[in-house]
Amino acid sequence: MRVDPKRWGRAAALALLGLALCGCAGAPRTAQAPPGPEPRAVAWDCTPGPGLLTTFADDGSMLLEGPDGSVLFQVAVSASGARYVAPGRQFWIKGQEARYETGGGEALCRENRRGSWAVDARRRGATLRATGNEPGWVLEIGPERLFLLLDYGATLLEFPAAPPGAAEGGAGRVWRSRSGGRSLEVLVERRPCTDDMSGEAFDHAVRLVLDGAVLRGCGGETW
Repeated sequence: MRVDPKRWGRAAALALLGLALCGCAGAPRTAQAPPGPEPRAVAWDCTPGPGLLTTFADDGSMLLEGPDGSVLFQVAVSASGARYVAPGRQFWIKGQEARYETGGGEALCRENRRGSWAVDARRRGATLRATGNEPGWVLEIGPERLFLLLDYGATLLEFPAAPPGAAEGGAGRVWRSRSGGRSLEVLVERRPCTDDMSGEAFDHAVRLVLDGAVLRGCGGETW
């Protein structure tokens, strides 16, 4: 997990926290941007306690958000990992795990990688994110663009988006687009789908046809 500080607005982070933790829709959208190599927000599943979201600023501070509101932490000296402190609180990150200490006790947290990517994608304007394997690919669909990362992130293709049409028989939605002499068709069906490498379960099956070549994967909406 990358914890290099990145600057994000408090208002945007708070809006996205609601999407990440409760699955709500309706947050303000920004201009759609392509995915980066790592998500810029981290979603945490904690025991005991509710899920949390952390974002990092260039000045070394960290905004931690949960159902009870937000708390600004400052970076602190640490022998290992990344440690952040606020009055009466400490959040200590080591890899994909963290320990959250408050006056009321301690919670052990683990990054929800899928949740982190969902928040990140939604923040960049995408409404659906899908992935596939061999070779690895990532697709993000938004109201303005279709972004397709190929070859494990080495190649980025961008296509204009238009409202999808109904699939044959009404079983799903289809996007068709062309750009720079290349063609892309995306079929998204709402049905159970299992990643063939990780075994992770998704609620959408996705088929891509890129210049006649078929790629299959799984995905989900980002809210």
